[in-house]
Amino acid sequence: MSLFIAPRLTRLVRSLFASCLLLAVAAQTSAAPALKVSDATLQLPIPGTHNSAVYLRLVNTGSEPATLVGVTTTIAEKAQLHSHTNIDGMMRMRPVDSLTIAPGETVVFESGGYHIMLLGVQPSLASGDTVELTLKFDDGSTTSAMARAVSRYDRADHSHHH
Repeated sequence: MSLFIAPRLTRLVRSLFASCLLLAVAAQTSAAPALKVSDATLQLPIPGTHNSAVYLRLVNTGSEPATLVGVTTTIAEKAQLHSHTNIDGMMRMRPVDSLTIAPGETVVFESGGYHIMLLGVQPSLASGDTVELTLKFDDGSTTSAMARAVSRYDRADHSHHH
């Protein structure tokens, strides 16, 4: 009887080990850094062009550094991390491979600084549309963010009601 139980027990132990391993991997890849994304806006392309930028505020609320290594979205052919830097008195836009956000740090993605460059933006995108972005980190985790599309030609209501 013990010969019959041993193979079954071995299969059970292997199955349990495999299940634990899968759970550990799933827990590691789904745990996103403690980041808060706010004020995300997508500046619509200038008419006749197909490239644009996303601006946002990214706060690391955790106790560990978080390293942003990429961004994806379905509304553009490509999304890249970029920064403007002053080189010999000229502002130049350059791709950035990664950006580490220290615990408690806030990084503002804005015109003239860090931003997410969108290449090949879908022409059907309109002011007021909401776009999903997926921020990717060096540990394999991701964080979703929603950005509101805005146009530089949108006008604020400056009417005064007296």
